[in-house]
Amino acid sequence: MKWTISWCLAFGILLVLAGRVHADEPPKKKWAEAVERLAQPLIDHEIVPSMVIGFYDRGEIEVFGLGRMGASGKAPDGTTIYEIGSVTKVFTGVLLAEAIRRKEVALDDPLEKFLPAGVRTPSFQGQSICLQHLATHRSALPRIPERVSGVDLTLLTQISERARSTSSYRPTPS
Repeated sequence: MKWTISWCLAFGILLVLAGRVHADEPPKKKWAEAVERLAQPLIDHEIVPSMVIGFYDRGEIEVFGLGRMGASGKAPDGTTIYEIGSVTKVFTGVLLAEAIRRKEVALDDPLEKFLPAGVRTPSFQGQSICLQHLATHRSALPRIPERVSGVDLTLLTQISERARSTSSYRPTPS
């Protein structure tokens, strides 16, 4: 619960910070001051151990890594892998709905349509994974892949499974 609140809070700060950038001011200077003022206290007060905040504005990209990562003590950066969880589901669903409204995609479009040529996805009883399966979490893809970009996620998977097994929340079968 604490992590969910922390991530939502961190995302909220990102939105607040983004809203404070003015077109007539140099964005990098404004972002650095805003990150220091609004996000650094979350690290200083141990609300979150680390975070990465990124801004994109008219082709300008700025990334700030705050805090330290676990036992290594390394500062996070734009390549740090976080499990951000359920907060992305809302934004992904909204983007999918907008793309459907604009008739750019359909729920029954197979996932392979959007992947590079030659990339194959698993199927079940001859049925390809479609956008609808992804949107409704019925694709049968693993919750967390074993490896991402060469990073071994075994420990993250074990932690996630342990957290799930000790949680009082139990999903209902569908």
